[in-house]
Amino acid sequence: MHTVSFLDVVALVLIQDEKVLVAQRSENDRLAFKWEFPGGKIEANESPEAALRREIQEELGLDIEVTAHFMTTEYNRSPVPIRLHTYLALLKRGEPESKVHHQIQWVPIQNLEELDFAPADLPIVQEVLKYQKINQCT
Repeated sequence: MHTVSFLDVVALVLIQDEKVLVAQRSENDRLAFKWEFPGGKIEANESPEAALRREIQEELGLDIEVTAHFMTTEYNRSPVPIRLHTYLALLKRGEPESKVHHQIQWVPIQNLEELDFAPADLPIVQEVLKYQKINQCT
């Protein structure tokens, strides 16, 4: 029996004023110009929350406070399957700057489905839309 070995990565759902921060992969990247929720690889001996804070600081120049686990999904892409741990966070300090992405944008949540997201991020899009509807009703 073969067990799948996943690469653990983290992603950020940062919502402000009915908008969510998303990033477009650079032209040199695998899945060039696809949109994603920013994040990256979890290093050895690093918690997912610490990895997310580090990645967001490195990639976007932002200081965040991770507030809650949002969802975890698995995506069997080749060559390495990933397990994507997604978290909600608050922006503590900074203005987003694109250090590694083609561009970053605050996108109205209702417009998320108009963007061409990387396949691993598509389940997050659907959950963010559901999350927004639930929070509008309360």
